[in-house]
Amino acid sequence: LGASETEFDLWVTKDGELVSCHDATLDRVSNGVGYIWEKTLSELKALDFGVKYGEKYKGLKIATFEDILAKFASQTVMNIHYKPDTMSDEILNKIVSLLHKYDCDKHIYLMISSDEVIRKVKSLRPEMKICVGEDGSYRIVERAIELGCEMVQIYTPEGKNINKEMMKIS
Repeated sequence: LGASETEFDLWVTKDGELVSCHDATLDRVSNGVGYIWEKTLSELKALDFGVKYGEKYKGLKIATFEDILAKFASQTVMNIHYKPDTMSDEILNKIVSLLHKYDCDKHIYLMISSDEVIRKVKSLRPEMKICVGEDGSYRIVERAIELGCEMVQIYTPEGKNINKEMMKIS
């Protein structure tokens, strides 16, 4: 469709698979209940992720990380929001392996909230481009520099505005 970048969220299922869904819970976005990480990929695939949005979306299934890479590799830059606050070596290796498989590791960046996870990824995979999200403080740029991140992603939580003070490096 001509987009220069696409953004999506990644969660880890109970059986260690990577899936994309905006919400951590299933209630609003599917006919399921509970948290994504409480379900196996098979259980998630049995749910309908479109029925709540209208008849024409009925039957929509959850997308795996590999589904997305297979469809969009070399089509757009991917802003991948890794949502969990922890990342095992196995999951990191799975992410890296899939990025290599679809030759898109140079066309993505991982948006990670946890400083601990950012440090882990940077220590094990220094070539991985990482994005820092605004964390409610005015230190986003300093934080990105301290963590060795290549990008910042600024958004405005309800009731908050971005200003020059937020962007200033002391």
